[in-house]
Amino acid sequence: MNPKPFNRKGPARVLVMMDQRVIAEVINLTLNHGLYVTQAAKSLSQALALLDDWHPHLAVIDMDLAGDQFMKRASGGVSETSERLPVLALTRRGTSKPSWPPLSRA
Repeated sequence: MNPKPFNRKGPARVLVMMDQRVIAEVINLTLNHGLYVTQAAKSLSQALALLDDWHPHLAVIDMDLAGDQFMKRASGGVSETSERLPVLALTRRGTSKPSWPPLSRA
C-alpha cells in the first residue's frame, strides 16, 4: 500500500494523545484558539478508535504512551484508502535516541 500524501480539506482536526491531563488541556486550549478542532485520547485504544472514526489531519502524541504502536499505524495510513497522518511526538525520556527505527534513520 502506498499512502497518499497529506491533503487537508475542511477545518483541521487534531488528535491529542496524552496521559497527562494538564498537558493535553494546554495543547487543546492553544489549538482551539486557532482554526483547529481537537479530540483528546488518554490511551492507545482511544486514539486508534479516533483514527478510524474521526480521521484527524494531525496527531500530537506522548511517545511514552504507546507512541511506537501509534506511529506504526499512522505511518502506513489510517486505513487502506487514507492518507499518511503527520505526527508531532513528544516525550519525557532522558535520552534523545529514538526507539522507533524510522526516526533513527531520519
